[in-house]
Amino acid sequence: MFALSNKTDYAFLFLEYLSRHDNAVPLSKFVADQGIPRRFMAQIASRLVRAQLVSSKEGISGGYTLKISPHKIPVYDVIRLFEGDLTVVKCNKKDFRCRYKIVCCHGDFFKDKLSKKLIKTLNGLTLKDVIAK
Repeated sequence: MFALSNKTDYAFLFLEYLSRHDNAVPLSKFVADQGIPRRFMAQIASRLVRAQLVSSKEGISGGYTLKISPHKIPVYDVIRLFEGDLTVVKCNKKDFRCRYKIVCCHGDFFKDKLSKKLIKTLNGLTLKDVIAK
């Protein structure tokens, strides 16, 4: 089963939260409102800053803001930032050695067709699609 990690989930929560605010949002306000551990969220916010999706400013009027408009942030970019490249099956991973390669008839379908369609779909969706009500 494919499931997003808490890091990815919280990243989307943070990006959605920032999209609803015109001014910089202090991390302390976000974690207080959402009940997320500050240290954990600081790591996530830092990664979003390094990926240039979010900007940060220190000081009294500081905080975090979206650096890019929500309609320009592909969902796949956010997921890949925290999950790595998506693979539907473990045989997609470089170092994986399949014991059933000779008899497997579904690997190519999952590796080539399904994985590519999933990535294409996620690249076609943006943060705006995620936060739309």
